Amino acid sequence: MRHAYSRANASSGSSSDAPRAGRNPKATPIAAEHANASTLLDQIDLLLDQSGQNQSLLRADWWQQRAREIYLTGGAMDEMAKSLEQCFALYEKLAPGTRGYATALSDAANIYSERGDPVQQRRLNERALAVYAAAPDRNDADVQVVLGNYARNLELLGEFEPAQDAYTRAEDLARHTHGAQDQRYWLTLAYHARMLHRRGERTRALELFRQMNAAIPPDLDASNRGAWARGLYAGCLAAEGRAADAIPLLEATLAKFIEQDYTRSIAVWRLALGDAYDLAGRAGEARVMLGAALEQTLAEDGPDSPNASIYRERWARMLLRQSQPGDADMGVAESEFRLVLARPAVPPWIDLPLAHAGLARIAAARGDSRSALDHSQRALASLEQLRELYDLRVRGQLWLVHSAVLLQGGDAVGARQWAEKALAASRLHDDPAS
Repeated sequence: MRHAYSRANASSGSSSDAPRAGRNPKATPIAAEHANASTLLDQIDLLLDQSGQNQSLLRADWWQQRAREIYLTGGAMDEMAKSLEQCFALYEKLAPGTRGYATALSDAANIYSERGDPVQQRRLNERALAVYAAAPDRNDADVQVVLGNYARNLELLGEFEPAQDAYTRAEDLARHTHGAQDQRYWLTLAYHARMLHRRGERTRALELFRQMNAAIPPDLDASNRGAWARGLYAGCLAAEGRAADAIPLLEATLAKFIEQDYTRSIAVWRLALGDAYDLAGRAGEARVMLGAALEQTLAEDGPDSPNASIYRERWARMLLRQSQPGDADMGVAESEFRLVLARPAVPPWIDLPLAHAGLARIAAARGDSRSALDHSQRALASLEQLRELYDLRVRGQLWLVHSAVLLQGGDAVGARQWAEKALAASRLHDDPAS
C-alpha cells in the first residue's frame, strides 16, 4: 500500500506563517524556565492586586498568560479555560472592539489547536475575526494570520469549501500587506495547495505549489519556514507517485530541522522521508528513518498518544511491505497494527482504517480469507466515518486491498469492480508516469 498522510506530517499548527516546533529540551532548561515564569506571574498578580488593577487590561493580559502557562505545564484544562474566560470578560467590559481583544481570542484559539480541540479553536477564531472586522485599530497582517489558522482549523473539521475561502482571503491579505515573497504568502499557498492535493484536486494544487516555489526567495537557506513549505510540497509529490522527486527535498527539510534542533519537527520529517524511501523501494533507509521517527515519538508523546498510533501504523506498513508470511517482520507488523486498533478512537483518524487494511493483508497472506474479509470490511467502514481531512488516495489503496481479499475468497466479479474503482481513482489523482 502506498503513502497515506497523517496528522503527524499535517499538523494544523497555530500560525499561518510558521511551523510550531519546540527546540530540544536538552538545549534549553524548560522546567526551570516554567518555574521562573510561574514565580513572575505570582509577583505580577500581587502587584496588580495591590495597585487596584484587577479590573484593568493589564489583568486581562495576566489571565491570558496564566492560561498559557497552565497549558504548557500540563495543568488542569478547566483551570486554563477559566483563566481565558476571565481574560475575555475583562476585554468585553473594557475594550470589546479592539485589536487587543482580537489578539487575545486568536492566541486562545492557538492553545486549543495545540491541545487538539478544533471545535473550540473554531469558535475562538470566528470570534477573533468578528472583533477584528469592527476594530478601528485593526492590522490586516494580524487578520491574515488568523485567517490562515482558521483555514487549517476548518480542514481538520472537514469543512473544505469554507477552508478554501479562508485560504484565498489569507493569501490575498498576505500579498497585499507583505508582498509575494514574504513567508506569510508562500507558506499559506503551501497549506492551501496541500489541502487541494489531498482532496484530489491535483492540477489546482500543483499550480499553487508552482506559485509557491516561484515566490520563495532562492537565497532563503537560513529559514526553516522555506524548508517546511518545500517539505509540504515534497510530501504531495510522494503521495502522487513521485517519491524519487520528493526525496531530495525531504532530505533537505529534515537536515534543516536537525541543524536548528527543532525536536518535534524532526520526528515529522523523519516520518515523511521514511515514507518516501519506502515508496521508492529504498528499504534499508526506510527502515532506519521510520524506526527513528517511531522511537522519538514514543519517547516524546508516550505509547498511548494519537501521534504514536500514527507512527506505529506507518512503521508496521513498511514492515509488511518488506516481509514474507511467517517471518519476524510480519509478526511485528501484526502486533503494531493491533496496538493501533487498541487505542481509543477519539477522534477517529486515518491510522484506524489503514491498520485494519494491514491486518486484512496479513490474514490473506496466511490464507485466512474470512479474517481478511472481516478486516477489509472494517477498514472501509471506518474510512466512511472520517470527517476530517485525509488524502483521498487512501480510498483507492483500501479498495485495492478489498479487491485482492475478494479475489482470494472466490468473488472474481466483486474483485474486478473494486479494482476498477481503485484504477479510476489512481488515474484521477496520481501522476500519470507513476
